[in-house]
Amino acid sequence: MRIIDWFNKKVKLYKIYNIYKDCLYLLNFVLKKSVFWILLNKNFLLNKHILLCLNILFIRRLRGEPLSYIIGIHYFYNLSLKIFFDIFIPRFETEVMVSLIVSIIKKHKILDILELGIGSGAISLVLAKKFPNIKVTGIDINFLAVYLSNLNAKRLRLKNTSFFYSNWFSHVNFKNSLYNIIISNPPYIKKNSCFLFKGDLRYESYFSLVSYNNGLKDILYIIKYSTFFLKKNGYLIIEHDHLHVKLIYYYFIINFYKDVKSYKDYNNLYRFTIGRFLG
Repeated sequence: MRIIDWFNKKVKLYKIYNIYKDCLYLLNFVLKKSVFWILLNKNFLLNKHILLCLNILFIRRLRGEPLSYIIGIHYFYNLSLKIFFDIFIPRFETEVMVSLIVSIIKKHKILDILELGIGSGAISLVLAKKFPNIKVTGIDINFLAVYLSNLNAKRLRLKNTSFFYSNWFSHVNFKNSLYNIIISNPPYIKKNSCFLFKGDLRYESYFSLVSYNNGLKDILYIIKYSTFFLKKNGYLIIEHDHLHVKLIYYYFIINFYKDVKSYKDYNNLYRFTIGRFLG
């Protein structure tokens, strides 16, 4: 069977969202050829072993398994990152938060950044690559996430990152470590939410998604205790559920943050809140 025949068969049989892109990525992964090569060689013959592999991976995708887990690679803010099963996959919308941080860095003298809950290291790695003179530190409670972030930093040949285990601030020494910016995309889906049983979320780590107290426990903890780790006028930037925006704004204010402002994502929902610590 030729590439074009396999491709057309899948597209005609399964009229699902993004199937065109998914098929290209699967061909790229199995054939170890660029998408450009695949498009130029549509008549290339696929042997039975390649077809078997492609069809098995395609079935996994049809069942809802995230493509990033299947091919072991995720693309975020123009970076190609290794990804492991059970590690949170960074979302396209989170690139908005990265852009907000980049604009802050360009306006102010930023020396140190701390990210809480790094996952694959995506946010930290983008910032470390764009600003090689800034020290970027990241923590996670998942040892596999720490290993993966260090692996991605090594692949990208970054020298200004440091990733280690910590249960939020438990292993961060506030006496010696104060930061200009603290970033977090913590768990914020409430327990038993219907979203946990739909689409890609079924395959992702429960503990990376779910927080108690109606999804607010970790966010409120971070807002409260981040004040011990921020320099005067330092920034706290959090991603959250758009339904919690008013409560999160209030919690920023009562914990001595000023210039508190929330920003919308690509879906026009308030998903990011930024505040400056009075010190």
